[in-house]
Amino acid sequence: MAPMEGFIVPPYVLETDTASAVIGFELREDLPAMVVVFDGEHRMQFSSDTARHVHFIRVEGLDPGRSYRYQVTAGQGKIHTPEGDPEYRINTAGQPGDSFHFAVFGDPRPGETGSHRQHHEVVSAVADLEPAFFLLLGDMVDHGEQLPQWQEFFAIEHDLMKKAAVFPVIGDNDHAGGRGHFRRYFPGFERGYYRFEWAGIQFFALNAWGSRGGQDKADLMPDSEQFQWFERELSLPQVRSAPFRILFLHDPVRISRGRASDTLKRSLAPMIEQGNIDLVFASWHLYERSHYNGVTYVISGGAGAELIWMPKDPAYASQAEARAYHYCRVDVTPQSMTLKAIDVQGTVLDEFTLTPKAGGQAMGERPAAIAERIKKEIFIPAGPDARVLPLQLFSHDCPYCRRLINRVLPAVSEKYNVAVKLSYFDLSMPSAYPLFLTAGEHFGQQGADLPAIFIGREVLGGEKEIRTGLSMQVEQFLKDPEGYRQRSINPFDQEQDIKNSGTKAFESLTLSLVAGAGLIDGLNPCAFGTIILLVSFLTLFGTGQRVVIWAGTTFIFGVFLTYMTIGMVFYHSLRSVLMNPVLGTGVNMIMLLLLVALCLISVMDVFRLIKTDKPQILKFPESGRRLVEKMIREFARTPALKLGMPFALGVVIAGMEFTCTGQVYIPIVTMLSEPEYRVGALGYLFVYNLVFILPLIVVFVLVVSGTKMVRPDGNNRLELAAKLGHAVLFFTMALVVSYNLGWI
Repeated sequence: MAPMEGFIVPPYVLETDTASAVIGFELREDLPAMVVVFDGEHRMQFSSDTARHVHFIRVEGLDPGRSYRYQVTAGQGKIHTPEGDPEYRINTAGQPGDSFHFAVFGDPRPGETGSHRQHHEVVSAVADLEPAFFLLLGDMVDHGEQLPQWQEFFAIEHDLMKKAAVFPVIGDNDHAGGRGHFRRYFPGFERGYYRFEWAGIQFFALNAWGSRGGQDKADLMPDSEQFQWFERELSLPQVRSAPFRILFLHDPVRISRGRASDTLKRSLAPMIEQGNIDLVFASWHLYERSHYNGVTYVISGGAGAELIWMPKDPAYASQAEARAYHYCRVDVTPQSMTLKAIDVQGTVLDEFTLTPKAGGQAMGERPAAIAERIKKEIFIPAGPDARVLPLQLFSHDCPYCRRLINRVLPAVSEKYNVAVKLSYFDLSMPSAYPLFLTAGEHFGQQGADLPAIFIGREVLGGEKEIRTGLSMQVEQFLKDPEGYRQRSINPFDQEQDIKNSGTKAFESLTLSLVAGAGLIDGLNPCAFGTIILLVSFLTLFGTGQRVVIWAGTTFIFGVFLTYMTIGMVFYHSLRSVLMNPVLGTGVNMIMLLLLVALCLISVMDVFRLIKTDKPQILKFPESGRRLVEKMIREFARTPALKLGMPFALGVVIAGMEFTCTGQVYIPIVTMLSEPEYRVGALGYLFVYNLVFILPLIVVFVLVVSGTKMVRPDGNNRLELAAKLGHAVLFFTMALVVSYNLGWI
């Protein structure tokens, strides 16, 4: 028998670190065995004296960043690897700062192709790279319970595994319903999850082979043993300070042309993002790269099994993809990590470079850094001996918010001789809403009304709570300023994944909740101004039912389309234009002057109607009267005016009244920028806006049905009631506009 024929599974390298490695192999008969490691002229022997088929011999006492030749012998030397063969070697892990390269591939099993040709080609190409080690992403065999398939797998992998350590994860085919032999050949990775370090780079393997079904979901929940272990490992100082953190597992967490796992998206994705993972490898039958929330996801499952090209997920975009048999080469330096996806012909399918995240230490951008970046700091001074009271304000640019900053807080400051240090967070800014949710969690009060003031240990949400609670908090502060500050909560000092807060808020929404919120927001006092303006507009220009229908329909459509457009595309840019203080003040002033004039005209008409039976608008000069009548006739028959004027008015009013939207609207538009949630967010946005304009539609229908009553012909009493109603409507709308200007 030839020396190598005594091996069923030839030697392969496992569990390498800076000072040790494990050499595994399987013999055809039970024999003791030995591994000899050569370091120049020096020889180190490591024996396994127990006679057995399968051996795992640990080699120790090695130096970091070195390459050692080894030889395996058994049966008193009758079975052995080739003498002096330099291909049998152990490459130990380097020290932090060393450069190295490794390889990655998955699904090397033959699958439906029934051929091992692609597997051979991938292994041959990777072996030529001389990687320090390689990550094997699972599904090594078709039927994990069949030993001959494992033996065939190792025979193909031998040229690579004898000189490059393998770090595997189990696939569903390897598990084979619990009957697979993964543990027979990889006992050191038996539990399925582990961490190793190479030159300061941190690698994590997780056991997720059946997260879409088949695997016990208890293994994949946040409180599972492996995920709690993962969370603890991520918090270690050496992990947090590492230049890069890499996760590899079998099931994709995120993928566009394949089967992503909803379970992993819910339970694992937040940990990946919070733990500042740079790169995630998983296996599916293609190559794909995507980027989500600061994490790069690479799918590499083209090492042998059939290629699968599923329809692209419209809600999740990839940056690169290829339907090809391939492997990945990753070159790592302290300053960069470059990945190349290479097919079996040597063509580079994709290439990209990652650099260490800021400092290499942050668990994502800290809330304190985000708060510092997006806040607007406003200082309201007081007397020379005044104490300084800090508080945070989250709001839209709403009328009461402006009064709060310009009037209420200065008045409180003057009354109590307290200087106010206000940190203002505009919720139209990116990250402001998740930051608001994070603050609410730490204060123990989620869902506070807007505007919301965080002060001391209390949250004052909405105008009513601020009016009643602000003075009480200032008085408590003055009793013991130092003690008050010490007891105060500063949520931004605590590390937390604020993006996950926004995701949780969105996932808590339901269709009925969205519809209910849209109706409430459409009926609140702020939005009621839009209804009043609609009625005022229709009664002013409604010379007939046809004109009323045209005007009202286009007005409502303008309101709906503006809200949809702001939410879908221009939430930050268009909203900032529509709510620009200078533009808003100018439009409000013009509307106020017009409404006051119309109100005075209606009041004068009321007095004239009381004195005479002849209804009239005003005693204009004859030329003026003819001009007004001509304008009304032109409006009634000119499509551009009939459609354009009310539509434009609806757009303007929607922009002005955008602050009517509440807390359900904000998580919807926030998630529109997230590919995974975009389709659902669009559906919610449509439902919300449709229900939001429902009160407008109801009022519009009532006005249309009563057009003839509003504009009677020759009935003095009804005309008097109509004019009086006009005066009340115009006066009410003038009050609303004055409120928007902060005058009342």
